Amino acid sequence: AWAGRPPRPARASLYPWLPAALDAAYQAGAWGAALAGAGPSVVAFCRRGSGKEVAAAMTGAAGMPGRPLTTRIATL
Repeated sequence: AWAGRPPRPARASLYPWLPAALDAAYQAGAWGAALAGAGPSVVAFCRRGSGKEVAAAMTGAAGMPGRPLTTRIATL
């Protein structure tokens, strides 16, 4: 349950683009999004087939160059 759970203020202040990127992830349909580790990577979980759209929305909202990557969770 990441929703409504902001990253630690000390880390968030280092990445002024973070709120916009997280908002964009949710608006694009992500189930959850957060700062990954100490940053600056951001991760989002979304339904199959929407990863590229969510990644593009996050990158565009950040207002700076980024490298959107998508992967999938393996199931056995």
